[in-house]
Amino acid sequence: MKVAIVADSPTLTTGFAVTTNRIARALTAADHEVVYFDLKAYGEILDRSEYPFRIWTIAIDFGSPWGNLLRRFLDYEKPEADRTWLVRQRRPNVQKSGSTHSAQKTP
Repeated sequence: MKVAIVADSPTLTTGFAVTTNRIARALTAADHEVVYFDLKAYGEILDRSEYPFRIWTIAIDFGSPWGNLLRRFLDYEKPEADRTWLVRQRRPNVQKSGSTHSAQKTP
C-alpha cells in the first residue's frame, strides 16, 4: 500500500519528526511504499541514502500558503493511505444530539 506522511522533516529532532520517521521506517520495512511530505526543512539538507522512503523537501516559512504544494504532492503521488484516511478509520461515529455532541463507538 502506498502511504503518504505529512510531517516535520525526518532530519529534525522534534518529537513529531522522530515519531513519524519511525513510523515511515516501520511501514517501509513492512513492504509499504512510503512518500513523505517534509515540513520545516529548507532545501536539500539530507542524505537521501539514509532514508528508505521518498521525501519531498519543501522550503516554507511559517504563515506561507503551502496548501497548494500539499495538493500537488497528493495529486502526484496518489497515496492509498494518508493521515486523513487513518483518522477516518479510527474515529468513532459522532452523532449530534441537539446542541451537544455525543460520541458512540462503532461495533
